[in-house]
Amino acid sequence: MERLRVRVYVVSVLLLAVGGIVLAVPKPRPQGHDERWMEDLLPTAVDSSAWAKKGASAVEKTETVPPGFLRYAFIPGTEGNPRQSHAMDRETYEILAPLIGIVWRDYAGAGIEFDVAVIASSSRSSFHDPRVCFAGHGWDFDNQSRDVVTTRDRGDVPMTILQGADESGLRYVAAYLYKGPEGFSASTVGVKWQMLLHLLIHPFDTSSMGVFYRFIARDLSTSDLAEPAGAQAEQAKGPREESKENFKRFIADYLDAANASSKGVF
Repeated sequence: MERLRVRVYVVSVLLLAVGGIVLAVPKPRPQGHDERWMEDLLPTAVDSSAWAKKGASAVEKTETVPPGFLRYAFIPGTEGNPRQSHAMDRETYEILAPLIGIVWRDYAGAGIEFDVAVIASSSRSSFHDPRVCFAGHGWDFDNQSRDVVTTRDRGDVPMTILQGADESGLRYVAAYLYKGPEGFSASTVGVKWQMLLHLLIHPFDTSSMGVFYRFIARDLSTSDLAEPAGAQAEQAKGPREESKENFKRFIADYLDAANASSKGVF
């Protein structure tokens, strides 16, 4: 019995030592995975039923757009890298240190614009509470809730919705979610836990990564999506709920588009 205890103790110490070494060794960037790779895989257009009844899309309709859908087209940036709509600031790169990259694109159709940022990294430390980043850019959020979007190819996907105002007082609604080695998560803790378990079980897998998705509905949708106050609340309930469902619909359709364009990577 005493010998068995000694063996169990030795094995436990060895496992802890190996686990400590695995966690201490810096995670390398997956071979061939960088920001250019992300730009190649992420969608340049999203065919979505969101706000489809509001009119024609921003690009010419073709037979490839399903009936009842609009094509939300990627808006290339006018400066720097035309494969993105915006360049993320240097400070964000320094804070997050994403080992793969950041792609920030706007998609427009029917007079509505969606702001979508995707961050990919093989390091857990690249994923922080996004509310901190929002606050650093002048956003003040006063409402947070969990929700689910139903996708065509990936089932129900959990996400977090934030409501608040920017520095000018204009109210916005944003949503974020993560994808880890085992699937989607609505929280930073969730994706970090996935990545940690995957690392412990598959310490030599150099291809695994985590992905952060952030969505903002701009312009036409923002005032409808944000929760109104006082006597306006009941009056705006109908349009607000419709806009919220359209926002969720775009997110679901984006995830399906990313799944198709990346063959399941994103």
